[in-house]
Amino acid sequence: MIEEKDIDRLALLARLKLDAAEKAVLTKDIGSILGYVDQLAAAPLATDLATAPAIDPLTLNNLRADEPVSVAEEGLLQTKATDKAGYLKVKAIFAERS
Repeated sequence: MIEEKDIDRLALLARLKLDAAEKAVLTKDIGSILGYVDQLAAAPLATDLATAPAIDPLTLNNLRADEPVSVAEEGLLQTKATDKAGYLKVKAIFAERS
């Protein structure tokens, strides 16, 4: 586990001034973090290729067919506010000048 001399070294590298109470808290906290990392390192891994699931992306049947659609056409297809020429209807933003 981590010791106070390790905390002193880390504080020196980080240019921190720590008092005894802060060192004690950091020793406990970093020790528990390193203990958790040790648990993760000890966990079994599926490194054997025989145990890994084999998925062939070419056999998936849930892919849609590619159909070329322009961005403008896609936007017009998703709205009902179009005029007779097929343009998108929007509110006027400029007042007419007389």
